Amino acid sequence: KEKFLSVIHDSTKKLSGLVEQLFQYAKLEANLVTPEKETFSIGELASDILMAYQLKADERNIHLKMEAPSNLPPVFADIALTERVFQNLLDNAFKFTPDDGSIAIRLAETHTGVEVQVVDTGIGIALEEQAYIFERYKQIENKKLPKKGMGIGLAIVKKILELHQSTIEVVSKPGKGTAFRFVLPSFV
Repeated sequence: KEKFLSVIHDSTKKLSGLVEQLFQYAKLEANLVTPEKETFSIGELASDILMAYQLKADERNIHLKMEAPSNLPPVFADIALTERVFQNLLDNAFKFTPDDGSIAIRLAETHTGVEVQVVDTGIGIALEEQAYIFERYKQIENKKLPKKGMGIGLAIVKKILELHQSTIEVVSKPGKGTAFRFVLPSFV
């Protein structure tokens, strides 16, 4: 009985998360989201988010780390939307990174702001698939993986970054892992 209730609870949580993602995407698609931009430390935000994922990482022996210089400039962005970008990219990294792998957030100053990279040692993405991964509901066809979600997380990331006049790039090789990269503007 306990196991049955646990399965129902997990399924309900997944469904609730999916519905929330669909609402978020619909609002972004309809231009109903206006970023409330402010100045904040992206290093502190990334560190807090990684701490929230630490238990999940420990359960699968995934090494989580952040690489960032101590003197990063603050960014000017919507903090809640930026948090969603990190969460979606980390959720994606966890989905495709096997146990005993590693996931890193790398931050670096650029001439326009702060470059963010979310890098994993996961299964990677074939070159011909990379053009489509930010499309709504698109999922990588991989017979080794069960279907997980509807593939809307990266579409949300792309839309949020467009609201910040930024783009997201992916660098990946099958079997070698994936890196997602974007830049958020500094407050000058």
